[in-house]
Amino acid sequence: MPFLKFIRLVAILLIPAIGAWLWFLPVFWELSADQTSFWGGIQSVFFTSDKKEFFLGDTTDLQGTIWIFDHFAKIVHGEAGTTMPNIYAPIGFDVGLNTGFAWADAALAYPYVRWIGIPGFYNFHVWVTLWLNGVLLTYLFRQSDVSTPVALGLAGICINNDIVAEELLHGRPTQIHW
Repeated sequence: MPFLKFIRLVAILLIPAIGAWLWFLPVFWELSADQTSFWGGIQSVFFTSDKKEFFLGDTTDLQGTIWIFDHFAKIVHGEAGTTMPNIYAPIGFDVGLNTGFAWADAALAYPYVRWIGIPGFYNFHVWVTLWLNGVLLTYLFRQSDVSTPVALGLAGICINNDIVAEELLHGRPTQIHW
């Protein structure tokens, strides 16, 4: 039985990882345009921050997501506050009160924002978000006494739907958290 539990754990960790990768597969070579090898592409897409960066998604919301993550890092380092005095002067705009769960998302992503940098962290952040949602949803469904394959299937359905696609492609990975 311990071996079966190990196999189940590997499946619960590996299958959502592959599912998260499948979001990037159709556009992988466009995201890693300057690379000719698979591993060079992986490095370029997920683990480096270049001047020319390609992302899974687009729109103003993607730019805002990257800006919030960068601003959060500056707040943590004591380089900025949550209130921006030049917007809505003389009162200012309190970013902390007006961005919802983007702060929670930025806090969770802070370690790899520091590790990879701005803006290169974004694709890795999207992959981790998809992967963790898949793993945690599988765990949640397993608590309902369904088999591991059924739990993985249900988690896959939750992660691969039109709402998730729209949120990711519009640059709002925070919105897909279950």
